[in-house]
Amino acid sequence: MGIKYKEVADQLRHEILDQNMYAGTKKLPTEQELMERYHVSRQTVRQALSILLSEDLIEKRQGSGTYLSDQALSPAHTSGSIAILTPFAGDATFPAMLWDIQTVLSGAGLQSQVFSTENRFDRERDILQSLQKQPPRGILAVGSRTAFPNPNLDLYRRLLASGTSIIFFGNGYPDLPEVPCFAPDEFSGGYLISSYLIRRGHGKIAGLFRRDDRAGLLRWHGYSCALRDHELALHDRHVFWYDSAEKAGLADPFDSAALVPFLDEILPDCTAVVCQDDEAAYFLIRELQRRGVRIPSDLSVTGFGNSYFSEIAPVRITTLSTGGTKLWISAARALLASISKTAADEPQPVWQLLEKDSVLSIPGSR
Repeated sequence: MGIKYKEVADQLRHEILDQNMYAGTKKLPTEQELMERYHVSRQTVRQALSILLSEDLIEKRQGSGTYLSDQALSPAHTSGSIAILTPFAGDATFPAMLWDIQTVLSGAGLQSQVFSTENRFDRERDILQSLQKQPPRGILAVGSRTAFPNPNLDLYRRLLASGTSIIFFGNGYPDLPEVPCFAPDEFSGGYLISSYLIRRGHGKIAGLFRRDDRAGLLRWHGYSCALRDHELALHDRHVFWYDSAEKAGLADPFDSAALVPFLDEILPDCTAVVCQDDEAAYFLIRELQRRGVRIPSDLSVTGFGNSYFSEIAPVRITTLSTGGTKLWISAARALLASISKTAADEPQPVWQLLEKDSVLSIPGSR
């Protein structure tokens, strides 16, 4: 019976969200009619209806019967779609991520549509305004320019009020605390990778971080605090800040020409670099090798994310990983739990160090 009542609830939920079965009256069949339709007991029918009641899809009216709730009739509940908002749909890592997300969603009978914000607030606003017309069941999103206050939080809140479930992953908005975000502790990541380099004997460590990305700011903070706590000097000139731009395929994430003065300045002075992510580390290594710099003999390089960039680089990049946890899979599962109003059991990811080939120990290291 434990399985049967869930099957009945699933079938009724499908009918309610489709609404073709109940056009006009919005009234569900009686308990007796449901018993006869599904060949189950009254107890099974009542257990199935209790699930739908807990999801606010139906309501009981004394002496009248069971009806679709106002919540079930909201535009978001009548939609079977999920909107995926990503800064860079053309990113080389996006297809694998999308495949994972769609596998999770399709298993729940949901389809998805991808929107690229191009990491721009104006583009994000256009997308969110278009979604207001027919709110989706849910939104999976990576925030845009998260280092800055977001002017589009009003639209996210309107979608929440319409019944749309929203989950962020990777980057969210701290001014929207009611929306969960699946992301590792970026400060601790910056601290962990910098402390690792210090233990390997590096006393002068440079950094490449994104200034328009909250993760970049927090990773820099962890990096700077690690230098402070190990009583090492922090030099602003050792940090190169760059803005993300619209990317197409394997495009350099930063302007190599703008990077040249930084490289001219740090090469004689630093022995290691903490990069924003594996992608930045990959393109930095390529630029350094064009200059004849040997990795890691002349300069050690680290990244974040354990993406495929860390493997295809000319020297495999020492990086931080979230282990077997993929943020987007956890976020997709949490979104399904939010839609069904069940408790999500998805732990937040934790950074783990993966030593590869891009870091050299300096003699006399700690």
